Amino acid sequence: MESAGTESQRISLLYVDDEPALLELTRQYLERSGNFDVTIAPNALEAIRKLSEEPFDAIVSDYEMPEMTGIEFLKHVRAEGNGIPFLIFTGRGREEVVIEALNYGADFYIQKGGVPRAQFAELTNKIRYAVSRRRGEEALRHSEERYRFIADNVADNIWMFDMEFNLTYVSPSCKKMRGFTVEEDLAQTLEEKMTPASCELVMKRFQEELAREATGTADPDRTVFFETEEYCKDGSTIWVENSVRCLRDGYGKPLAILGISRDITWRKRADESLRYSKEHSRSLAERYPFDIISCDL
Repeated sequence: MESAGTESQRISLLYVDDEPALLELTRQYLERSGNFDVTIAPNALEAIRKLSEEPFDAIVSDYEMPEMTGIEFLKHVRAEGNGIPFLIFTGRGREEVVIEALNYGADFYIQKGGVPRAQFAELTNKIRYAVSRRRGEEALRHSEERYRFIADNVADNIWMFDMEFNLTYVSPSCKKMRGFTVEEDLAQTLEEKMTPASCELVMKRFQEELAREATGTADPDRTVFFETEEYCKDGSTIWVENSVRCLRDGYGKPLAILGISRDITWRKRADESLRYSKEHSRSLAERYPFDIISCDL
């Protein structure tokens, strides 16, 4: 059982039923189970009002109620764009009702009756499961949004190839780096992206890594670094430093190739200037008919 003392694990529940005795009995059982805060409503219209006033983690609703049935209540909630976990808890067990409930987005359909302890245990477990799944989906969505924000705003270019070497993702920073839009970049072949020498280098490294995978000697945490000369939209070229590694499934099997590229043209030019300066100084020194001496203080 989840810890009752951990507030982040508590579940705020809206329970709707037109039977006062069952409404109170269910509320007491759920709250005594440890981590439920239950708000009750005697009908769907009252439940809609409560939904407009405060958020809930889940809804449990009876099916057959005056003015608005549980299915009609469910349809209203989903029409509002609310994906809150919704469980139908009712004595009506007809197959068509179950199908209708699930078709309109109910997470679970639980039939009343039978041994009370077993019935409430099933209800409790399914509420927890539905809420846990919903929280997991929201956490994943927030995580994806966070990483997408980073990828969309970072200066470096982030990209991904599948294991057939098809480019499946490139960050918007590709336009800043090479002048091409995301759509244009995704449509380019490797030969269109980089010079022949760099293209040959990349394919060679890719084949080498595949060979390592085939022999089982590849380090799953290995990051490969290499430099490539790539074409820009204006016809110029830039030098790019690439940091590349495999993304793997839970069994270690490669799923994709993730890379981060950084424009290092300025560094290559600085290195070239330094090399030229050293060669020029050496040439002058070798041509002059007298000694050149360098001393410290």
